[in-house]
Amino acid sequence: MRWRVLVIAVFLAAAAACAGGWSEMYAGLGSGRDRESACGTSKNDASFNSISACIVRGGRRTDESFTECTCSPIAEEAIICNVRIKVGCEK
Repeated sequence: MRWRVLVIAVFLAAAAACAGGWSEMYAGLGSGRDRESACGTSKNDASFNSISACIVRGGRRTDESFTECTCSPIAEEAIICNVRIKVGCEK
């Protein structure tokens, strides 16, 4: 009897661990004439890159958040920006 209770407890613990959430990170790169447009382009790129987030592991998206947009000038009238998106997933 104790053995059965132990097996059931282990099974329930494993099921709870599998049902837990996880997060995935994706990067986006964008350029523009000013910081606002370059950051917007990089966020769009990161969002597009994260379309398949969670699906490969059989989950669904729960939320998303962007990191701070980091930019550098690349020419006289051009800026390039990088941003990362963190996507929350759950089964």
